[in-house]
Amino acid sequence: MKKVFVSLLLFLLISLSISIFLVEWEYDFVTMEGRMYQVTEERLPEIDIEASIGQVTAIANQTDNYQENISNRYPIGTTYYKISRVPVEDAISIKDNGSYLKAIYQKSVFFYWKNLFPYVIPIIFLGVLIVLYRFRVNIKKAYLNSLS
Repeated sequence: MKKVFVSLLLFLLISLSISIFLVEWEYDFVTMEGRMYQVTEERLPEIDIEASIGQVTAIANQTDNYQENISNRYPIGTTYYKISRVPVEDAISIKDNGSYLKAIYQKSVFFYWKNLFPYVIPIIFLGVLIVLYRFRVNIKKAYLNSLS
């Protein structure tokens, strides 16, 4: 049973990583805080641009796990900006050659640690409970054996 579970888990991880890889190279993208944005050709007027919210810190390649602030086209240092009246979760702006281009949210980056956090905490909690229960059972057995 354990081998079946491990095999299914590996299959799931491999299939997810392959699908992420195939989608990401279809368009120019940037990532920020676990979200992937597709950069469009839509130019925004400077009046719609608010504060800087980040920048590209690494160039994506086929071996990356696409964590924070990566792009497959834009160089390191390309700045991200908030668009006025648009939540960062929906779209951001990228400064490219003096123009502000709109980047639209596409999906969450699966392997970003903040995206995995809600799933990991319950698993760790359950694991600790199981270990504590087994520890308690073993102590109880040892105590009962010492009495006899």
